[in-house]
Amino acid sequence: MSESRPDAVFIGGYGTASVWLKADRYGKIIDRMAIKDTAFEHWTSQFWNSDFTMPNEVSAMYRLRPLRGSENVVRIRNWRMNKPQKRHRIYMEFCPFGSLRDVIVPHRRQGGRPPVPFAWKFFEDLVVAGILMERGDMHCNTLGNWSLLVHRDLKPDNIFLANNNSAEFRGYPKAKVGDWGLCVILSPDDKRTTRAFGLASYQYNVPKELVNPNLHGAASGTNPQRLTSKSNVWQVAMVVWCYMKCEPNGDWDLRAFDYATRREPADFNAQQRMHYGAALCDLVMECLAYLPEERPSFDRILKQIRRHTTSGRNDGAGGLRLASADDRRFGKYGLLLRKERYPLRSMLQDELRAEDIDGHIPPAIQHGPGDSDSSHSSDDFGGPAGASMVFPGLASPRAPNISPVTRNL
Repeated sequence: MSESRPDAVFIGGYGTASVWLKADRYGKIIDRMAIKDTAFEHWTSQFWNSDFTMPNEVSAMYRLRPLRGSENVVRIRNWRMNKPQKRHRIYMEFCPFGSLRDVIVPHRRQGGRPPVPFAWKFFEDLVVAGILMERGDMHCNTLGNWSLLVHRDLKPDNIFLANNNSAEFRGYPKAKVGDWGLCVILSPDDKRTTRAFGLASYQYNVPKELVNPNLHGAASGTNPQRLTSKSNVWQVAMVVWCYMKCEPNGDWDLRAFDYATRREPADFNAQQRMHYGAALCDLVMECLAYLPEERPSFDRILKQIRRHTTSGRNDGAGGLRLASADDRRFGKYGLLLRKERYPLRSMLQDELRAEDIDGHIPPAIQHGPGDSDSSHSSDDFGGPAGASMVFPGLASPRAPNISPVTRNL
């Protein structure tokens, strides 16, 4: 019989996220999924569509899902909502290698020298996602009917690492942009400025009232500015900066509330420049320019990344772009990556024991309509997309005897 059950529960400011596993009649994991329940009191046009039938977080993920290049975005599988409770649930793919923070922290403990090729690789992953947020097409330079997506909350915690099924950098995981809860969707004729969207943090563990300084130009009379794709450029580069500096919480010197003064993250020191090379360091710092007009476009960034990661004299990625997954150079440029959690076809009980989770697997259930031992990923979890549902209390959404693991969302 197949069965699903929640594993670790993560608790954040607006709700919880949990991992759900599906096992076949033999106890082998055949599907895994992340579920995020959100309790959000601020039902405004900033976070919802005009008729309040879908949150921007869900809309953004569905807009991106069918696009070429969307493998760099956490894939949504379904969603449900409850208007009276002001809550919604998102069913999405599970990224078994954790977040970028889970890579930065162990490297920081071991001296702060993460591998250079992976910096180039995940920088490219995020830039591809940025191009899709900007215009919805990797190759067409016109917007058409596309509305700009501005994430507003890019940080190491929200960059997730999953299995890499592409033909490039096969020995490294795929980086995916997740947690779209603060995303705003702007049509070409949207005249709203940054003032209309309240306050948003740009780095983890910083007071929530902090406004990203890249949204405010220095020249008087030009504030507040409109959100543009250059806002995404700044935050993508800030994530790469965090990795290269081994600073998962960003640059704490940017916490001051003086937005009229030109302020930028600290440049890389001599040792960091020697390790990463001038090309990568200069590109990241250019993207972190204070004024939006001084930052490069995503297209130009992508061109520079590929120029410096193609086999030849300028290859800063160690020749790994087209290398096989078992190439020894991936060992030379090894990433301190957590072990894959809950691999498909592994035994559920063994995985729970390895995670030291106390509790018993729920009893097998009888097959229901459409239920099987198939490992084929279904996108109809919980019923029709957007259908109403009654949510359990967010304070204790886990199954009995399952110890929660907490972190911020």
